[in-house]
Amino acid sequence: MEMERVVKVGFLAAVLVFALGCGKADKVVKGTEQNIRFPSLMHSWTGECVNEPLFGAAAGRRSYKFAGADYLEVIELYSDGQCKDAVIRVTYEGTFDIKADSAEVVEAKRLHILKSHAYVNVLSDVGVKLMGAVNACGVQQYVAGTRYEVTAHAGEVTCPLEKLPKDIETIAKVDNETLYFGEWLEGAAIGKNIAALNQAKAWHRAERDLTP
Repeated sequence: MEMERVVKVGFLAAVLVFALGCGKADKVVKGTEQNIRFPSLMHSWTGECVNEPLFGAAAGRRSYKFAGADYLEVIELYSDGQCKDAVIRVTYEGTFDIKADSAEVVEAKRLHILKSHAYVNVLSDVGVKLMGAVNACGVQQYVAGTRYEVTAHAGEVTCPLEKLPKDIETIAKVDNETLYFGEWLEGAAIGKNIAALNQAKAWHRAERDLTP
């Protein structure tokens, strides 16, 4: 049954490659393969409400979405401490590779993530006031309900986001519809062993689609 599924997905990938052309062929094939290798990862995942001072917010909630070869990371910022109504949404977009099974953690897989684009979506007038207070990320005047690409300004003094592009490695495991990561490695640390999962931070299946 599994072999039949692999053959059908492989055939579908071949059809898509033919239809889309060579430019997107590698991504289509890689995404199809990764859906097969780690199907339980291919969902949206959300974390707990935590203190988050980014752009002067009171609290924040971080979420992830893995789909084929596409990576999405969303940070929703709140003016209250209970994460009731988001006022700003920060989004990192990129790609990811499933490198190998973890040698240290059973059923975990090593991921290589490349963050390549950053966006800020101001969701309300409160969010406009927070962003406008520091003329953040190179935008002169924010408008509620508008999404801005800020990739070129990420990492600047008035845009305290991650400087892009950025490579990251970690391990991931899904257990009972809960996602756990290991240590997140950057720079010279990439390639080092990750011996354990961080059980203190759990990410749960999100009921909503995080796609902008």
